[in-house]
Amino acid sequence: MRARHYTALILVASLGIGTSVDRSTTAAGAATTGHDNGPDFNGDGYDDLVIADRNHEVNGHSGAGQVWVLPGSRSGPSIPNRQMWSQLTFGVPGEPAVDEEFGAAWATGNFNGDRFSDIAICAPRDVVSGETGAGGLVVLLGSAAGLTTTGAKALHRNTPGVPGVATTDERWCDEGLVAGDFDGDGRDDLAITSVWTDVNGRTDAGSVTVLRSGRSGPSGVGALEINQASRGVFGPVQENDYFGSFGIAAGDLNGDRRDELVVVMDDLDVNGVTDAGGVFVFPGSASGVKTLGSTVITRATAGVPGALTEYGEFGAGRPAIADWNKDGYGDLAIVDPEATIGGALEAGQVLILRGSPRGVTAVGISVLNQNRAGVPDTAEADEWFGFESLATADFNGDGRADLAVGNPYEDIGAVVNAGAVFTFYGNGTTVAAFDSRMHHADSSGMPGSPTTDGLLAGNLIWTGDYNGDGYADLALGCGGCDTMAAANVGTVTILRGSSGGISTVGVRLLRRSSIPGEIDDPDAHFGVAA
Repeated sequence: MRARHYTALILVASLGIGTSVDRSTTAAGAATTGHDNGPDFNGDGYDDLVIADRNHEVNGHSGAGQVWVLPGSRSGPSIPNRQMWSQLTFGVPGEPAVDEEFGAAWATGNFNGDRFSDIAICAPRDVVSGETGAGGLVVLLGSAAGLTTTGAKALHRNTPGVPGVATTDERWCDEGLVAGDFDGDGRDDLAITSVWTDVNGRTDAGSVTVLRSGRSGPSGVGALEINQASRGVFGPVQENDYFGSFGIAAGDLNGDRRDELVVVMDDLDVNGVTDAGGVFVFPGSASGVKTLGSTVITRATAGVPGALTEYGEFGAGRPAIADWNKDGYGDLAIVDPEATIGGALEAGQVLILRGSPRGVTAVGISVLNQNRAGVPDTAEADEWFGFESLATADFNGDGRADLAVGNPYEDIGAVVNAGAVFTFYGNGTTVAAFDSRMHHADSSGMPGSPTTDGLLAGNLIWTGDYNGDGYADLALGCGGCDTMAAANVGTVTILRGSSGGISTVGVRLLRRSSIPGEIDDPDAHFGVAA
């Protein structure tokens, strides 16, 4: 498992940097998740921006964490109308504690079936029944006034019906979570990663918990635990395999109006090759996610380019799902970060596999990398193109899904690992390499300047129509970005969509100090979330 960004935070990218899905704008058979359609918590037609501040001090507790919500408006995310949520907020379950990291991961969806988006916020080091670092999450429901504590609930291993028991340092929910309607009832369910979970005595084998939603949102009723010991899942269970690490996604890949669950396992051993990596796909059904009928995609899958490689970590990145070829089935974009491109070792590439009535297939696979004609720059060794960050939305308003690919290890001039984002635009057949764009901190019109190890777009890509103009906008985190006064404060850059695609016109740069009364602390990593 590749060393994590900001390892002091025990951060892993997954679905992520927080994930969002807006069911009101997602067509059946083309469901997309993974920061694709932004949440609208108050139902006003503007998507709202969620920014994690997981290291923020709360009531004297360092690293307790909090989450900011900037409501959308005609001018974009509104700081004056902001909401701030922590476990000190009246009505939010739990209480702040040192290094609890509330906001370490989050996901949005419509959990109770009304017209407002809701949010689930992880506190992976939460104390549960005296077990330190057991981990849990809080669900807040949307309303005409935005997020509210009415109906707020805490969920963890000791919630009735949730499989397992709260355990010290399990950090349930640390690696991310995703919303998806796995049973097709019109309410989004939750899938929660727990890569530090022991399975059948194997340490840190990893597991995923699926919580179904009812009228009050997700609960332990009908909850399911999925790991390599589950019936029908490719195995065997092994120590330190971290099932669910680096990525989880949900979307309808077979057109049955129920989402599939996609789980990355970059340390998967395949055909005797250690840590070759793979991506699991679990079908949805009327009763929710099924393990029988699940498949795993690896470099050994027919049609997937490349050969199995020891420590190849295939799939290590946040998947994205959208109907790029407009056939009514969601397609799956996954990352092959260690692919050799034109002799450049570990240059990386993104693979797009088509959906079909039988699910995802590698037949007709599309490949995106920096040696493709029309893609800016060239493939270079150790860049891991696409590592950790994919997102999809319609940036140019043409009715076709587009794709944003983070490249956090991109060097900008002499600045090492400054990071960049690439956008690829849908043409009705796939996303086209010939019309791709590249944005980084030294691009014309971009604010700030490149930062060594800034890792722009590493872990952190959100999308949403924050100004309501009909074009999806792109928000990029830079957890390692500095200011003149402090290092690693973290920033969020918002690029607007337009008829021509993503543009720097009207670009905004947000730091913690952009919010009245807040300061930029060193090593805050503002915006960073799994």
